[in-house]
Amino acid sequence: MIIDEDNFEDVSVLLVEDDKIESDIFKEYFLTKDKAMLIAVTNSSDEALNYVKTHSPDGVILDMELHYGVGSGYKFLKELQMLKIDDKPVVVVTTKLDSEIAYDFIYSYNVPSIFYKNKQDYSPEFVVNTLIELVNTKRKLRKSYIENIDTEEVKRKRIQNRITKELDIIGIGDNLRGKRYLFDAIYYLIENGIQNVEYPAVKMLESKYKKSHANVIKVMQTAIYHAWRKSTIETLEEQYTAVVYHNTGVPTVNEFIYYYAIKVNEFFK
Repeated sequence: MIIDEDNFEDVSVLLVEDDKIESDIFKEYFLTKDKAMLIAVTNSSDEALNYVKTHSPDGVILDMELHYGVGSGYKFLKELQMLKIDDKPVVVVTTKLDSEIAYDFIYSYNVPSIFYKNKQDYSPEFVVNTLIELVNTKRKLRKSYIENIDTEEVKRKRIQNRITKELDIIGIGDNLRGKRYLFDAIYYLIENGIQNVEYPAVKMLESKYKKSHANVIKVMQTAIYHAWRKSTIETLEEQYTAVVYHNTGVPTVNEFIYYYAIKVNEFFK
């Protein structure tokens, strides 16, 4: 397949493959591409899913049979479907199974292309170029869609989804009461203009939830402490780049909500 790369933006790709020879062929081919980058390779469906959550690749090349790895392509597709993220990657599948049942299963998870490794026309080049084309087609459709319906309500929803994703990445899940407070505080700062004023969002929370200042702070600080205990150092250093003072080891509530309000706001500029 010949594609016009001049019309494409850069495409980031995650490769999930347990065959070293196959992986090396993909790596070598990506070195020849100006508009696509292989950003990670793994033989574990669990690692792949975590990478999607933390790095948001544009596309995934997924080997269904991870005989020498961990998990399977089937597990990855099932868990990816349940993942709460704004923009899921385009997934193309490689497999040695020539089975109508397997193909039906794969297509049921919105996989646009399946490449059968034992066919004569199979090649990593064909897989990569197809994925690039699919990703850029998706981008064009999404851009057109956003331009046509990007109302104020849609913009608000996108901001809210981004805040939720940022909190989820560092381990502040729906099971924590502080997540709702942190979400509301961050969104309040973005909607009302981010200003360096002491606790304006906290005062809003006090009124909304009919709680004392101390209670609101405690609930949010507990959620922040939970994130710093649960998440890996690597995840925290990558996701939270502000200075964390060593005397406490975690950001204060004010530092945390201002950091994420600015981070999310910058994402949409």
